Amino acid sequence: MATDSIWTVIDGEVDLNRGVVVRQGDVHTLTTRELQLLRYLVTNEGEAVHRDALLRDVWGYQGRIPSTRAPDFAVRRLRSKIEPDPSNPQLLLTVRNHGYRLVRPATTDPTSLPIKPQPPQSSLPHQHDSFVGRRELLEQLQNSLAHTTVVTLLGPGGSGKTRMAVQYATLQAEEVCFCELSGIEDVGGLMACVAHVLGVSTPDPDRDSLGQVLEGRGKVLVILDGAEGLASTLNERVAHWRSQAPQARFLLTSRVRFRMPGELALFVGPLAPEEGAALFRERARTAGAPPIGPAHERALSELVYLLDGLPLAIELAAARSPVLSLEGLVAKMSERFKLLTERRGTGSHATLRAVLEASWSRTDAECREALAQLSVFPGSFTLEAAEAVVRVENAWTMDLLERLVDQSLVRLQDRGRFRMLHSVREFAAEHLDDPIAAEVRHGRYYAGLDAEPNAIETTQPVLGIRRLAMTNERENLVTACRRAVARGDGEVAPQVLSWLTHVVSMQGGRALLRELTDLVATVPGLTPIGQAAIEGARGLLKELSAPTETIQHWRAERDLSLAGGHAYRATGALVRLAHKVRWLQGHDEARALYNQAIAEAQAVGAAELEARALHGLGQIALTEWKLSEAKEWMQRAIARSREGHHPAYESRIQSTLAKLSAALGDPERAERLLLRALETADRYGESVHAARLECDIGMMRHMQGAFDAATEALDRSLESARRLGCSPTTIATVIIRKAFGALLQGKDNEARDLAEQGLQRIAGFAPSYQQGLGHYIVAMVSHRRGEESLAAQAWQRGIEICEAVNEPLIAGHHRLARASHHASQGRFGAAHADLDAVKQTPAKFDDGFLWSRWLAVKAEVTWLEGNHDAAHEWLAQAEAKRWPMRFDATSEIERVRRILAGTATTP
Repeated sequence: MATDSIWTVIDGEVDLNRGVVVRQGDVHTLTTRELQLLRYLVTNEGEAVHRDALLRDVWGYQGRIPSTRAPDFAVRRLRSKIEPDPSNPQLLLTVRNHGYRLVRPATTDPTSLPIKPQPPQSSLPHQHDSFVGRRELLEQLQNSLAHTTVVTLLGPGGSGKTRMAVQYATLQAEEVCFCELSGIEDVGGLMACVAHVLGVSTPDPDRDSLGQVLEGRGKVLVILDGAEGLASTLNERVAHWRSQAPQARFLLTSRVRFRMPGELALFVGPLAPEEGAALFRERARTAGAPPIGPAHERALSELVYLLDGLPLAIELAAARSPVLSLEGLVAKMSERFKLLTERRGTGSHATLRAVLEASWSRTDAECREALAQLSVFPGSFTLEAAEAVVRVENAWTMDLLERLVDQSLVRLQDRGRFRMLHSVREFAAEHLDDPIAAEVRHGRYYAGLDAEPNAIETTQPVLGIRRLAMTNERENLVTACRRAVARGDGEVAPQVLSWLTHVVSMQGGRALLRELTDLVATVPGLTPIGQAAIEGARGLLKELSAPTETIQHWRAERDLSLAGGHAYRATGALVRLAHKVRWLQGHDEARALYNQAIAEAQAVGAAELEARALHGLGQIALTEWKLSEAKEWMQRAIARSREGHHPAYESRIQSTLAKLSAALGDPERAERLLLRALETADRYGESVHAARLECDIGMMRHMQGAFDAATEALDRSLESARRLGCSPTTIATVIIRKAFGALLQGKDNEARDLAEQGLQRIAGFAPSYQQGLGHYIVAMVSHRRGEESLAAQAWQRGIEICEAVNEPLIAGHHRLARASHHASQGRFGAAHADLDAVKQTPAKFDDGFLWSRWLAVKAEVTWLEGNHDAAHEWLAQAEAKRWPMRFDATSEIERVRRILAGTATTP
């Protein structure tokens, strides 16, 4: 739905041109991103917009969509400026598991852009089929030509620039002069074409009177289509016409940027995935292909992606759809230049290859050589990477890239990255004279072997920057690794594998890492450092399914690193070893390993590794409820992490600080820290950790009784974990925490089903707190249903697991629930035994939420024993220790209060 420049909110209005919100006399200024977001939502008013659509169309991501919470943070800020009560939005609504919907206030009537549809002018080429998509770009073009007199639709061949210009022209009221300039390369041809459309004689170039003719036409739109052949002459001629005809507007389409004064360039890029799919369906239907059902949606999405979202490529592929299925078309993409050929007619747009050959022929030899070498990048790349790969004599890579961008052969994306279309890359690769040499340069760059001779042993700032950069380089790393294995390069392959191990630990993808690890292991003649890289990867792969084997692999990695003289890698392996030992072998041994790692890290100046070891000591202190000590360790860890130029790791320390704040009775600060940690994780590519943080946020909101908000966070966490291919343990954690929320709400069937799903996912894995919590949920539901034998088994199993993994909190929940049950059955000795076991847990419960539960259950047991006065005293103490923000403790006290009042019985 299109919009006017003013959009009404409940208590004011938004100027969508100026980015200003005026509400009840208060003025708020929207940031550029907030304004882009609001304009997009207004354009799609009333529709549920997916987060991925926002990332593509507002944030500008192309190809595979990254895992980021950027839209959610932007929506939160935008609500604070347009909603009377941002915590209870009425305009910008959340669509669970999908995205957002913008709706108008109930008293406001919808409006649309003041564009007056008109029949096509006589000079416009006739269009034989419908126009699909590009709504936002049409709106941008409308606004642009309202503020300037010359706009260039810039884009690669086949992107639909001409169709876009024609569609825009059909919506205008003024006269339109459409000039087809393909094949015209001199000023005489240009003037002859324009004069013909205007219906006048071709003037002498030296006494150009076309400007006067245009001035006499008043508001006229001149479309110069396919103007790239006139790059050397068009600037001067259009400037002359503009000076004589100030009311005339000029719309150019070109593959080349002109950079004329006052020109505004709009990039006509690939269609959004939804628009590309819609275009394919429409053209396939016209071609007589069968309808595309839900079972083929994934194949359609993949096909549109492989076709680069180019309208020409999509239309050519759709023409083949009557004889080739979607899956067949995808399989034929390796022969795209044979497949994407229009069998009827000829001309520059008859085939995809013809389009690319036309662009190639207009490019100078230096740019062609650079483009061919850039084809070794499988996806996006940085300027630094391009400089490492491109070797063109007497040419500066940055200048070559800029020229290629101007010619629409390379596209500049957000965050300073460049990308080539699949078709351009494949075409350019055909012209690469020495592919092996370019691939070797590509591999050595991503291994860090040339720019930094000892990349893993380098200075902290360089290492920190490289580590952050690698999180965006999965495609390049995977390709570099496969190529190195194929040519038997025992230097590049294991080094790239090391970076991939780091990326997978942050972003998931263990199946891919397992495959590549096995491939690298086949490379002959690996050095000890190369073998250490393989052991490090295998340790990560076994971390969740076989933690004892993980310890063996990381010990081997450390020994091999020391043998190869690689102190940094050896210390890194020691830190990871300490993390795992902490869970499996106890705090004392882990503490000794952390201290050893700190000493080694200081010796080699590895501040980031020291931060990890300090964080580990803080986690031990928190588990032992030495809260002041834990806080001190983590503050030191943050400081060293910043010195080590590894801000991504701060999100992990912040999440531990959140647990500390929760333990100290400050849940609001805990949630703020978790949200800050989530934002940090998103910013620096810690996708797996971000999914876990969403889970932690959901659990905390459950504890506070905010069940809807908790469910939303947990659903996001589960969606992210599945998309990232996270481990069964991570996915099981989210499912079990959803089960716990259902238990708190009394949804017993849902709670048990989810808990059993979660437990089934991690059956056979090492004991974990997730298993302990899952058995607690099963026990409580069984108890409520009167299945006492099942409840007793689940309680006992849960306690054994929690004690094995040093998880006294969940063990305490088990024992308190079982104590209540024992007392209800008259087994007071067993009830007191469970109460005493909880009381012996470290002093962390003196002022904690579990202690208030202990006091409440103590009151219940005492009451059932017949000592009513003492029971009321215990309950009063429970009330005094009660945490208002802890739903489970509060509900326990309420339950016992009803028992003491004689209005309820034990569950």
